[in-house]
Amino acid sequence: MKLLVITDLYPDQFNPIGNIFVKHQVMEMQKHYDVYVFATHMPSFDPKLSFVKRTSDEYHYYFRLFKPLYLLNTFKYWMLVIPAIKKTIGQIKPDIIHVHDCRHVPELVNLAPLLRRTGIPHYLTVHNITTHPDRITNPVLRLVYRFMLPRAYQGWNHIFCVNDQLVKQITSYTSNQSISRIGNAINPCTRISDPLMDEVASFIDGAEFKIISAGNLKVTKGFDLLIKAVSELVKDGIDIRLAIFGDGEQRPSLENVIRTSGTQDAIRCFGGVENTLLRNLYPFFDAFILPSYSETFGIVYLEAMSAGIMAVGVRGQGIDGVIKHGENGLLLVPKSISSIISQIRWMMANPGATKSIAKAGKAMVDSDYRMDQLCASIRTKYETR
Repeated sequence: MKLLVITDLYPDQFNPIGNIFVKHQVMEMQKHYDVYVFATHMPSFDPKLSFVKRTSDEYHYYFRLFKPLYLLNTFKYWMLVIPAIKKTIGQIKPDIIHVHDCRHVPELVNLAPLLRRTGIPHYLTVHNITTHPDRITNPVLRLVYRFMLPRAYQGWNHIFCVNDQLVKQITSYTSNQSISRIGNAINPCTRISDPLMDEVASFIDGAEFKIISAGNLKVTKGFDLLIKAVSELVKDGIDIRLAIFGDGEQRPSLENVIRTSGTQDAIRCFGGVENTLLRNLYPFFDAFILPSYSETFGIVYLEAMSAGIMAVGVRGQGIDGVIKHGENGLLLVPKSISSIISQIRWMMANPGATKSIAKAGKAMVDSDYRMDQLCASIRTKYETR
């Protein structure tokens, strides 16, 4: 059978490490189906590309993001991307179509009516909680989303959501749609060697407590809060190291915070790294902390737990419920530097309990969050339609 995956969440040549979990899902599905990928990208820069067929089974479509009036991208998508998708569907003739969606607008509101017209069984995985109207501050965007989302969520054979909050929110828009929580998952880690591993090992060598954090360097991830918390501990004479992996718009400001606090010897931004390399770095550390206060799920928490180190997330976010405070990880108060400091102090004061909790986290991920399990659940929905 042929499976066509359409997504705005897929690695490409400009961001080969972003949203790697969707690619991993595709790779697992390739064991069971002929899988084709149509990936759309809206870079803020001009990639000098439009439609690119990178391999026999990967199609990438680029069109420049129009920032000043974001909603105009809906018309650009309809005029530029939809014809390419229709042509691709005609060429591939898929038996199943699965959409992995993040932004909803412009992608989902254009795709949903097209896929309903094809008559091909089609499924949706929703990965983003931030575009729910209750969370949108711009009144115009909020009104548009309230109008468009009920139409975008209708007519799917099934909708998968990565957390319970999304299930509730989508259910509030459609009463007759088949919806379930699917969670997220990871593959086993492949062991590698890399020169960066020696550099990181040298940076953290001899420190009393070692923290790793990773993600897209943007404001809502809370990296600035983590840096300030660790800086306070360094000023108190605590021998601690923080290594941050990732790139993004906030990197210059984060590095400036490190410089102005005089903590360059204790805190370092290493930049973005390939996923397999990052997963090989986790075991070097005592804890993974990501104080993100706008997180739909957070694959990095699962990766850190699988590596056997303590994972620390934020209450009320997508990882809350997967991480159970004091049982298999720790949870922070949102946007609280003092909460970060207190949890780090607790871990340092209680190494035995920290290792025990981390061990429970690893057992939970290894048992319940495997990629083969997740894809088997999706395949069950495909095959019982």
